[in-house]
Amino acid sequence: MNRWNDIPYDVLEALCKETATLPSSCSNDVPSPAPNDARKSLFSLSMVDSRTREACYPWLFKKVTFNKTWSNSPSWRAFDEKMKEMIKNPSLCRVVKTFELDAWVNDQANDRPSPTTYTLLPTFLASLPQLHTLTFRIQDPFVPNFRSTFADLVKTHGPLVTVEKLTISRGCAFLINHCPNTLEFEESSLHGDEAVELVTLTEALGTSCQRLRTLSTAEVISSNMLEDILTSVPLLEELRLSSHISSWWRRRRGQSVGQPVGQGIMVKHSSLTLSLHYNDSHLTP
Repeated sequence: MNRWNDIPYDVLEALCKETATLPSSCSNDVPSPAPNDARKSLFSLSMVDSRTREACYPWLFKKVTFNKTWSNSPSWRAFDEKMKEMIKNPSLCRVVKTFELDAWVNDQANDRPSPTTYTLLPTFLASLPQLHTLTFRIQDPFVPNFRSTFADLVKTHGPLVTVEKLTISRGCAFLINHCPNTLEFEESSLHGDEAVELVTLTEALGTSCQRLRTLSTAEVISSNMLEDILTSVPLLEELRLSSHISSWWRRRRGQSVGQPVGQGIMVKHSSLTLSLHYNDSHLTP
């Protein structure tokens, strides 16, 4: 009888994949296991030995999140401890492709990042060699310290060159400069933060992220603003609007500016064809 350690590693990887996902051979009437159940099974499997644990890592840690947006959220200190544990494990860090920090707290005076959080988080992100997608949404009072520690990181590590999809709250525009290979960018505003003009972000994107192709925003886009965006980011291919289109777009949808395509508008700008997508069921042709 073969021992567990004799199982080829590629077979072990396939076993971990099957544990994490419903096999494609299953019939449609067989329900897929709940994500939490699959995760529990993976955790149990990862405890067999170090070899199995490493094979489970891509399915357990492909996406790492810290969501601090409700009263029972984990503490900043708990977040610090998890980062410390992960940094000590290069095999684990190598499988992380997505990191999301989403923080909004009521009591900013008493529930704020610790000095360790400010220092450790940039180092943690720099330890993820396959990081592709970064979400970083924090309130304005926490921005200056993070801006400073990220600036310090650049001196020793350089920018986060593997990040190709960046989502930030508007106050975190400093991160644009640290992710020069961003292809997809999304911004959002947090309640209580100071207003930041979209053009401020697009100017930074035009300077630092010259390969940018997709921009997602909740901003109401006017004709002048569109021209400003395309001036800053001339290679932009897709503009995604998550809330409303200005009255200018309502008037021009069927005219020479562009032809409707699915849920978007094809906009001609010099030699560029820009696909403008919107999500507003109340708009009419």
